Amino acid sequence: MFSPISTCESKWVYSFIALQIPKTASSSIAKCCGSRNLIQKHRGLFQETFGRNPLYKGVFDVRHVIPEHIFSLIGRQVYDYFSFAIVRNPFHRIESAYLFGRKIKLHGVYGLPEDCSFEQFVDFLYESWEANRQDVLILKPQTTWTHSAVFRPTEILKLEELEKSWPQMLKTYGIRGLPPLTRENVTDRSQSLPWNKASRSKVIEMFESEFDLLGYSRTFV
Repeated sequence: MFSPISTCESKWVYSFIALQIPKTASSSIAKCCGSRNLIQKHRGLFQETFGRNPLYKGVFDVRHVIPEHIFSLIGRQVYDYFSFAIVRNPFHRIESAYLFGRKIKLHGVYGLPEDCSFEQFVDFLYESWEANRQDVLILKPQTTWTHSAVFRPTEILKLEELEKSWPQMLKTYGIRGLPPLTRENVTDRSQSLPWNKASRSKVIEMFESEFDLLGYSRTFV
């Protein structure tokens, strides 16, 4: 069936749209792309317009702006720009969010105990999801950025394959002049987090669309 949702074209590749999903190498992308990314180039405008939006307050900022908000400022021109998004295994993304939060002591933002366990963190997310909270950006499925109702990125890359897919994407679309993509703000995942059946089930339920549309297994790896 024909989809009425337009995918971004690759007419303009010097400036492009990097859809930066929280905890999917977004810091690395921000450093690499700089102001060639329209979100960074017009950061002041996005901040002025959406800086008070609960989604972007407290933890993540407007560089993670969702497609609907991008479209509201740029309009149909978004279709003329090359765009991309990077996605990640939903289980690993939630692990990274937890470890990142502990690293920079974000527990106070959501009223969590300082020694919040991983299980407590997943329970908090699940309760927030059930309550339809609009101030917890990590609850937005990755498909919010990849399968938006207003526009879809030209390319969707998987974080697990980025070492090969990133240079291939640049070559395919003739994107030149970017510095090397380095790893920034990396969370130490060497420690094994205590997943249990209940926590796995909750993540699968919250992010069901990611497993289905982005091709990730519901079996924890």
